Amino acid sequence: MKTQPLATFIRTQLPEPVFVIDSLLPAGGVGFIYGEPGVRKSWLAMALADAISEGSKWLVYRTLVQNVLIINTELPPNIYQDRWKLFLNSHIPTHIAVANSSELKLDTPSGSTTLAIEVKQNNYQVVIIDNLFTSFAGDLTKNTDAN
Repeated sequence: MKTQPLATFIRTQLPEPVFVIDSLLPAGGVGFIYGEPGVRKSWLAMALADAISEGSKWLVYRTLVQNVLIINTELPPNIYQDRWKLFLNSHIPTHIAVANSSELKLDTPSGSTTLAIEVKQNNYQVVIIDNLFTSFAGDLTKNTDAN
């Protein structure tokens, strides 16, 4: 860790941050969509993936075109496919990849390694995991497992 006087830090010219979602999500950042079951979080995530892949607005925010990987760890593939068909209505974005994996567990060495390799090999800049709770093997309600 390198320290510096506050006066030096304040005068340092820093680069402007790059935002994937204007003023909400900086490149390299992490965001969460949280809510009760059935409030359409997955649909919101699909809309987010679509907007980022096209560089179009998401809600009221501008987005930066990025390669997106959206991982469904909750729904059966046929139901998830039907959702995408309904959502897209014949429009198919070119910068989105989808993975269906109820087996992906990010808190295991193989799960985190598999994801890291996939992201690197395919140059995904944004990864959306739907749903985070089902993509862990441990009990996230317990501090020991969550840590």
